[in-house]
Amino acid sequence: MIKTAKLYRMVTDEHICPYGIKSKDLLKRKGYDVEDHHLKTREEADAFMKNQDVKTTPQTYIDENRIAVMMIWLSILTRIPLSRKVRHISRSLLSLQRRF
Repeated sequence: MIKTAKLYRMVTDEHICPYGIKSKDLLKRKGYDVEDHHLKTREEADAFMKNQDVKTTPQTYIDENRIAVMMIWLSILTRIPLSRKVRHISRSLLSLQRRF
């Protein structure tokens, strides 16, 4: 089964989001086929963020669940597969936050 992730990131003539580049690279290294959606203007990005009720880009969706960039990094550090339910990653994130 092919693992697919949807990535929404800012890519304009003046700016390419560095976190979007890193997210895409991490997803590909984890074996995901990335549907890369470019937000080409500030207005397009603002509309996306308002529609999805988020404050920043990039945003990643796996199995129709929004996965924060922090969760992608956390999955690499803890070796939890991204395909698991978000609650498992969230539990690990809470555990990590308690340590600091």
